[in-house]
Amino acid sequence: MTATTPELQYVIGDFCLRRQFTPKLLEPIRRFTEAWLAFWQLSELADPCLSIVTELCANVRHTPDRYFELTMSVQAGYLRMNVRDHSPILPDVPHELSDPDATSGRGLYVVARYADRVGVDRLADGKEVWAEIALQERVDAA
Repeated sequence: MTATTPELQYVIGDFCLRRQFTPKLLEPIRRFTEAWLAFWQLSELADPCLSIVTELCANVRHTPDRYFELTMSVQAGYLRMNVRDHSPILPDVPHELSDPDATSGRGLYVVARYADRVGVDRLADGKEVWAEIALQERVDAA
């Protein structure tokens, strides 16, 4: 390791929460997210991660049963945040804000602005919406 290369010492592990969505759950989810980021020594990513996790979880309110699973993990140089639900409807991830005056439809746009990669995967029992933040790029920028 050179003097100019910061040492990455991330604790590898997963955070997982399975619940039925209610708006009151968003604040505890934010606190859990902050705690896990601190545990992984990634507190500097709190602002983008809190926005991403909040938006991904809030979208579950549109699903029929509102049950979801939030997972966060550090893997292969990325912090990955996933939300799985039982809805078969796959959302579009907009990379441009189509109507600046719209009162809804901004959540995944916000996710796409904060994340380095965003995607939606169809599952046998629903879907998974995920976002990743590249860790090395964030460390190098700090």
